Amino acid sequence: VRAFNTRSVFEMEYRLCRADGEYRWILDRGTPRYTPEGAFAGYIGSCVDITERRRLEVDLRNSVRVRDDFLSVASHELGTPLTSLRLMVETLLRTVRRLSGDSETTRLLETHVSGVEDQVLRLSGLVETLLDVSTITQGRLSVSPEPLDLSALVQRVVTRMGQVASDAACPVLIQTPGPVQGVWDRQRTEQVVTNLLSNAFKYGAGKPVEVRVTVDEGAARVQVIDRGIGIPVEKHAVIFERFERAAPKNQYGGLGLGLWISRRALEEMGGAIHVESQEGAGACFEIELPRHT
Repeated sequence: VRAFNTRSVFEMEYRLCRADGEYRWILDRGTPRYTPEGAFAGYIGSCVDITERRRLEVDLRNSVRVRDDFLSVASHELGTPLTSLRLMVETLLRTVRRLSGDSETTRLLETHVSGVEDQVLRLSGLVETLLDVSTITQGRLSVSPEPLDLSALVQRVVTRMGQVASDAACPVLIQTPGPVQGVWDRQRTEQVVTNLLSNAFKYGAGKPVEVRVTVDEGAARVQVIDRGIGIPVEKHAVIFERFERAAPKNQYGGLGLGLWISRRALEEMGGAIHVESQEGAGACFEIELPRHT
């Protein structure tokens, strides 16, 4: 038995046994009606058989679960050979660079092997993204906090991405107050900073990028500032959702997952991510991490 407020519309779903013994799902909707004097006169509504819809919903949930399981298994299975391939390519590239002479053949070989390395790194990044999507969707995203120096971590990421910045013609200026100690997940924090820098180089190519680390008693913050195409104000919330993006897909590549994964990773650490931007005026992304030293 369920009681209803006679002043509001009601809606309920329940199972009903037909005369032939089969149970069906029914959706009941009703709208209250009143006399000219304002007295409640009853409901007017409908009862709709939604059994097939409920079956489709169950099938859809099962399909999504199977898809997520597949993505998880596929990501793990692809990760192992990709790691081995990456190590082999790195070894081959070092060998090529040690070859004596400065022949055209040697230079051409180094160029091709470097290209293979770039594609392997790109493929590894896509596999890691798929694994993150599967993990987050299944509610299994975990973090492993450890004592970190945020300034050193940011400096390390910027150094590692030096070639990417050079290819995008983006000089990087770093401002830090010195060591910034805290307890955060190293891998996830590096992942977030890497994603923000990648976006800055992509959407602000040819212009300087600033990285600022600040700290107070309660939180540490990292700002990544570019002077690129900017983000319309109405898109600020949307870009942190899955598969959403503000830039035209035909002009900028990507899956629209990086900021969503970053937001979820930061939330697991008790942090947050914000953006300040206007279309055509660059963007400032700020991540905030609570300090638990």
